[in-house]
Amino acid sequence: MSNVLFTIDSYLSTEERYIACKNLISQVRKNYPEKKILLINKFPKSWELESIVDHYYFYGEGFLVGYPPKEILDSGVYERPYTYVIIDNGTCENWYPLVNVTDHVAGIFNSFLMSCKIAKMLGYDKVFKLEYDTIFDDGEFLSMSKDIESFKDYLFYGKRKEGQWAKPHQSLIDVHVVGYSTRCFENYELLKNDTDFWNLCKKVDYYGKWIEYIITSLIDLEKRTKNLEGIEYNQKIRNQFPKTKFDIINSPGEWTNSWRDVPKICRMAKSGEDVEKYIVLFYWNNSETVNSIDSECFIQDVETGKETYRKSTTLLSKRSWMFDSIYVDKPIKITTISKYPDETYKHEQIIEPEKIGKLNARFLFK
Repeated sequence: MSNVLFTIDSYLSTEERYIACKNLISQVRKNYPEKKILLINKFPKSWELESIVDHYYFYGEGFLVGYPPKEILDSGVYERPYTYVIIDNGTCENWYPLVNVTDHVAGIFNSFLMSCKIAKMLGYDKVFKLEYDTIFDDGEFLSMSKDIESFKDYLFYGKRKEGQWAKPHQSLIDVHVVGYSTRCFENYELLKNDTDFWNLCKKVDYYGKWIEYIITSLIDLEKRTKNLEGIEYNQKIRNQFPKTKFDIINSPGEWTNSWRDVPKICRMAKSGEDVEKYIVLFYWNNSETVNSIDSECFIQDVETGKETYRKSTTLLSKRSWMFDSIYVDKPIKITTISKYPDETYKHEQIIEPEKIGKLNARFLFK
């Protein structure tokens, strides 16, 4: 018997998710017919997929992690999630709110733990974990076979450091596809509530909701007492496997909509410090699926209704950008209309000079 158990982590709440998962199971069967498959589903309906896998486990006690405790926020150790864009002039930092982004992190961690416990019970030494909404290129999938068989304790794709504000000892991985031995998680238990989650953060010395950082922090901790060995690739998984599609299903929310409205309204910063009474309108095409975004933006004086700014532009290619700096000495209303091929989004926001510092996004000039 192979000592590697393939595990698919899923949440089969819709037919679209079911179809994606079924297709992935078929790909595993086609490319790795000798492997056994464990399907972990966090939604009550199975769609009868238990009949086409070797092992099936329904986990229905998941929870969403809420606001970080006050003492963690006050201490400054909380790692608030953000994404960023670097251009010639500086960096647009898109900081996310404290909730509604990656709140399902405890459920993902529990999938790692459950897969280990089930694998060990069934006599396996290692787990190769896949996210259900992945469509592999067959050639790229088969190219992983040597690493799947040879890794000792972990197989990490996309191991890297990102962001100006990450601590020197922190790194992350891409968890769409990841391998690990059962002994990596021997010292951990299922997370049942927020307290359990924040205690885990304290244990691994990472206070945040990104599973990509938690897993690497956990492995680094376990290395102190165990002789863990593994295989690491230091380029993003999408670059290493460009023909494979990851995250084909994204639930609407703060994460997926974070760059939707164009332009992004940012506070301005220079030399790491906010510049009072200035904002930056950052026009950025972040879409992976469309080349062109039409944007309309206009600004009105709240008191008089007089229009003080208007721009209509088209971002003709992916990753195209432009920006404007705006001086704000009185309350203004900013309206953005972002037109995609299939949908149009309108966003309105009142900006008061004294509250610019509360904007989530920040443009940091070089």
